[in-house]
Amino acid sequence: MKPGTEAVDKQLDRSLKQLHLSMVKSCYRDEAALARRESLSYESYLNELIHRECEHPQPYRQISAGVETAGGKESHLV
Repeated sequence: MKPGTEAVDKQLDRSLKQLHLSMVKSCYRDEAALARRESLSYESYLNELIHRECEHPQPYRQISAGVETAGGKESHLV
């Protein structure tokens, strides 16, 4: 592990937890290692992480779009 990587990992873990991106949190290290081995672009790496997260939606994300807010405006929750 490179110097400073541990601090970055800790910050990423905290941020991913706060954002409720549990699938990304569980697999980003392995996907990063794979991307380095296969010389994948950053976009390919990011795409794989996001794709995995989308395959495992969290219950709070299953709220349907078009929910009325207190102000009477429509909210599009994801």
